[in-house]
Amino acid sequence: EIRTVEDALARPDLFPNPSDGSKGAVHNCPEGWNCRISTENLFKAFDGENKSFSLINSESGAELDASIAQAFETNTGWLGYYWAPTATLGKYDMVRLSFGVPHDQDEWNACTSQRDCEDPQPNAWPRSEVYTVMTDEIFRRGGEVPRYLSKRSWSNATVNMMLAWMVENRASIDEGARHFLENYGDVWEDWVTPAAAIKVRNHLANS
Repeated sequence: EIRTVEDALARPDLFPNPSDGSKGAVHNCPEGWNCRISTENLFKAFDGENKSFSLINSESGAELDASIAQAFETNTGWLGYYWAPTATLGKYDMVRLSFGVPHDQDEWNACTSQRDCEDPQPNAWPRSEVYTVMTDEIFRRGGEVPRYLSKRSWSNATVNMMLAWMVENRASIDEGARHFLENYGDVWEDWVTPAAAIKVRNHLANS
Protein backbone atom coordinates (compact mmCIF):
# COMPACT_ATOMS: atom_id res chain seq x y z
CA GLU A 1 0.00 0.00 0.00
CA ILE A 2 1.38 3.40 -1.01
CA ARG A 3 0.99 5.88 1.85
CA THR A 4 4.28 7.79 1.98
CA VAL A 5 6.69 9.37 -0.49
CA GLU A 6 9.22 6.66 0.36
CA ASP A 7 6.60 3.97 -0.42
CA ALA A 8 6.04 5.51 -3.84
CA LEU A 9 9.73 5.94 -4.63
CA ALA A 10 10.27 2.26 -3.91
CA ARG A 11 7.91 1.39 -6.80
CA PRO A 12 8.94 3.20 -10.01
CA ASP A 13 7.04 0.54 -11.94
CA LEU A 14 3.75 1.90 -10.59
CA PHE A 15 4.42 5.46 -11.81
CA PRO A 16 5.98 5.02 -15.25
CA ASN A 17 7.71 7.81 -17.13
CA PRO A 18 5.70 8.27 -20.37
CA SER A 19 8.90 8.70 -22.39
CA ASP A 20 11.03 6.06 -20.63
CA GLY A 21 9.22 3.02 -19.28
CA SER A 22 12.33 1.85 -17.41
CA LYS A 23 11.96 4.71 -14.94
CA GLY A 24 9.30 6.19 -12.74
CA ALA A 25 8.12 9.80 -13.07
CA VAL A 26 7.59 12.60 -10.60
CA HIS A 27 5.58 15.41 -12.20
CA ASN A 28 6.66 18.93 -11.35
CA CYS A 29 5.28 22.46 -11.67
CA PRO A 30 5.93 24.89 -14.55
CA GLU A 31 8.85 27.30 -14.54
CA GLY A 32 8.16 30.42 -12.50
CA TRP A 33 6.01 28.65 -9.92
CA ASN A 34 7.48 28.41 -6.40
CA CYS A 35 6.52 24.74 -6.23
CA ARG A 36 8.90 24.04 -9.12
CA ILE A 37 11.90 24.86 -6.90
CA SER A 38 10.58 23.08 -3.79
CA THR A 39 9.70 19.93 -5.71
CA GLU A 40 13.15 19.86 -7.31
CA ASN A 41 14.78 20.12 -3.89
CA LEU A 42 12.54 17.46 -2.35
CA PHE A 43 13.20 15.15 -5.31
CA LYS A 44 16.89 15.52 -4.55
CA ALA A 45 16.41 15.19 -0.78
CA PHE A 46 14.54 11.90 -1.19
CA ASP A 47 17.16 10.65 -3.69
CA GLY A 48 14.61 10.21 -6.46
CA GLU A 49 17.11 9.86 -9.27
CA ASN A 50 18.96 6.98 -7.60
CA LYS A 51 15.61 5.29 -7.02
CA SER A 52 15.01 5.13 -10.78
CA PHE A 53 12.77 8.17 -11.06
CA SER A 54 12.90 11.13 -13.42
CA LEU A 55 11.60 14.60 -12.62
CA ILE A 56 9.24 15.78 -15.36
CA ASN A 57 8.83 19.54 -15.51
CA SER A 58 5.46 20.67 -16.85
CA GLU A 59 5.36 23.54 -19.35
CA SER A 60 2.10 24.88 -17.94
CA GLY A 61 -0.61 24.25 -15.38
CA ALA A 62 -2.77 22.84 -18.17
CA GLU A 63 -0.07 20.32 -19.03
CA LEU A 64 0.18 19.26 -15.39
CA ASP A 65 -3.61 18.79 -15.30
CA ALA A 66 -3.47 16.84 -18.55
CA SER A 67 -0.89 14.44 -17.14
CA ILE A 68 -3.30 13.58 -14.31
CA ALA A 69 -6.21 13.12 -16.72
CA GLN A 70 -4.08 10.89 -18.94
CA ALA A 71 -3.06 8.74 -15.97
CA PHE A 72 -6.71 8.13 -15.03
CA GLU A 73 -7.73 7.48 -18.62
CA THR A 74 -5.02 4.84 -19.01
CA ASN A 75 -5.34 3.47 -15.45
CA THR A 76 -1.72 4.38 -14.76
CA GLY A 77 -0.18 5.61 -11.52
CA TRP A 78 0.64 9.31 -11.19
CA LEU A 79 3.11 10.83 -8.73
CA GLY A 80 3.90 14.50 -8.35
CA TYR A 81 3.09 17.86 -6.86
CA TYR A 82 -0.47 19.13 -6.81
CA TRP A 83 -2.53 21.36 -4.53
CA ALA A 84 -6.06 21.93 -3.27
CA PRO A 85 -8.67 23.16 -3.70
CA THR A 86 -8.90 22.63 -7.46
CA ALA A 87 -11.40 21.30 -9.98
CA THR A 88 -8.94 18.55 -10.90
CA LEU A 89 -8.99 17.09 -7.39
CA GLY A 90 -12.77 17.34 -7.43
CA LYS A 91 -12.88 15.25 -10.59
CA TYR A 92 -10.17 12.69 -9.84
CA ASP A 93 -9.81 10.68 -6.63
CA MET A 94 -6.21 11.20 -5.55
CA VAL A 95 -4.29 10.44 -2.34
CA ARG A 96 -2.04 12.87 -0.50
CA LEU A 97 1.15 11.10 0.54
CA SER A 98 2.96 11.67 3.81
CA PHE A 99 6.56 12.81 3.62
CA GLY A 100 7.34 10.78 6.73
CA VAL A 101 8.87 13.80 8.45
CA PRO A 102 7.38 16.90 10.10
CA HIS A 103 7.48 20.25 8.40
CA ASP A 104 10.67 22.14 9.28
CA GLN A 105 10.08 25.83 8.58
CA ASP A 106 13.73 26.78 9.07
CA GLU A 107 14.85 24.16 6.54
CA TRP A 108 12.07 25.26 4.21
CA ASN A 109 13.14 28.90 4.32
CA ALA A 110 16.87 28.21 4.11
CA CYS A 111 16.89 25.42 1.55
CA THR A 112 13.71 23.62 0.45
CA SER A 113 12.27 26.74 -1.18
CA GLN A 114 15.58 28.09 -2.46
CA ARG A 115 16.94 27.58 -5.96
CA ASP A 116 20.29 25.74 -6.17
CA CYS A 117 20.27 24.56 -2.56
CA GLU A 118 23.26 22.23 -2.35
CA ASP A 119 22.10 19.83 0.36
CA PRO A 120 18.30 19.71 0.72
CA GLN A 121 16.93 17.53 3.49
CA PRO A 122 13.67 15.57 3.57
CA ASN A 123 10.90 17.94 4.54
CA ALA A 124 7.11 18.22 4.44
CA TRP A 125 5.13 20.92 2.71
CA PRO A 126 3.83 23.70 4.97
CA ARG A 127 0.13 23.78 5.69
CA SER A 128 -1.59 26.83 4.21
CA GLU A 129 -4.02 28.41 6.64
CA VAL A 130 -7.12 30.29 5.48
CA TYR A 131 -8.73 32.82 7.78
CA THR A 132 -11.91 34.89 7.83
CA VAL A 133 -11.23 38.44 9.01
CA MET A 134 -13.57 41.25 9.97
CA THR A 135 -13.17 44.85 11.05
CA ASP A 136 -13.19 45.81 14.72
CA GLU A 137 -16.39 47.78 14.13
CA ILE A 138 -18.29 44.73 12.87
CA PHE A 139 -16.89 42.54 15.63
CA ARG A 140 -17.85 45.03 18.38
CA ARG A 141 -21.29 45.58 16.89
CA GLY A 142 -22.09 41.89 17.41
CA GLY A 143 -25.24 40.26 16.09
CA GLU A 144 -25.76 37.91 13.19
CA VAL A 145 -22.91 39.08 10.94
CA PRO A 146 -19.94 38.23 13.19
CA ARG A 147 -21.67 35.02 14.30
CA TYR A 148 -22.10 33.99 10.66
CA LEU A 149 -18.51 34.87 9.77
CA SER A 150 -17.16 32.96 12.78
CA LYS A 151 -19.05 29.79 11.76
CA ARG A 152 -18.54 29.91 8.00
CA SER A 153 -16.02 27.30 6.82
CA TRP A 154 -15.84 24.46 4.35
CA SER A 155 -13.40 21.71 3.54
CA ASN A 156 -11.08 21.46 0.57
CA ALA A 157 -13.05 18.39 -0.50
CA THR A 158 -16.24 20.46 -0.74
CA VAL A 159 -14.54 23.22 -2.72
CA ASN A 160 -12.91 20.63 -5.00
CA MET A 161 -16.30 19.14 -5.84
CA MET A 162 -17.84 22.57 -6.38
CA LEU A 163 -15.06 23.65 -8.74
CA ALA A 164 -15.28 20.39 -10.65
CA TRP A 165 -19.05 20.84 -11.08
CA MET A 166 -18.58 24.40 -12.31
CA VAL A 167 -15.92 23.41 -14.85
CA GLU A 168 -17.93 20.43 -16.11
CA ASN A 169 -21.09 22.54 -16.48
CA ARG A 170 -19.33 25.74 -17.58
CA ALA A 171 -21.19 27.43 -14.77
CA SER A 172 -20.96 31.06 -13.73
CA ILE A 173 -20.17 32.17 -10.18
CA ASP A 174 -23.89 32.79 -9.56
CA GLU A 175 -24.81 29.35 -10.90
CA GLY A 176 -22.13 27.79 -8.73
CA ALA A 177 -23.45 29.59 -5.67
CA ARG A 178 -26.99 28.36 -6.36
CA HIS A 179 -25.75 24.79 -6.87
CA PHE A 180 -23.92 24.99 -3.55
CA LEU A 181 -26.97 26.27 -1.69
CA GLU A 182 -29.24 23.65 -3.28
CA ASN A 183 -26.95 20.67 -2.72
CA TYR A 184 -24.76 21.38 0.30
CA GLY A 185 -27.25 22.27 3.00
CA ASP A 186 -25.37 19.99 5.39
CA VAL A 187 -22.50 22.49 5.13
CA TRP A 188 -24.06 25.95 5.04
CA GLU A 189 -27.16 25.51 7.21
CA ASP A 190 -24.90 25.37 10.29
CA TRP A 191 -23.64 28.85 9.41
CA VAL A 192 -27.02 30.54 9.85
CA THR A 193 -30.01 30.40 12.16
CA PRO A 194 -32.77 27.84 11.44
CA ALA A 195 -35.08 30.68 10.44
CA ALA A 196 -32.56 32.04 7.97
CA ALA A 197 -32.00 28.59 6.50
CA ILE A 198 -35.77 28.24 5.89
CA LYS A 199 -35.82 31.61 4.13
CA VAL A 200 -32.95 30.59 1.86
CA ARG A 201 -34.63 27.27 1.06
CA ASN A 202 -37.93 29.00 0.27
CA HIS A 203 -36.22 31.54 -1.96
CA LEU A 204 -34.42 28.79 -3.89
CA ALA A 205 -37.69 26.90 -4.35
CA ASN A 206 -39.48 29.98 -5.70
CA SER A 207 -36.87 31.48 -7.96
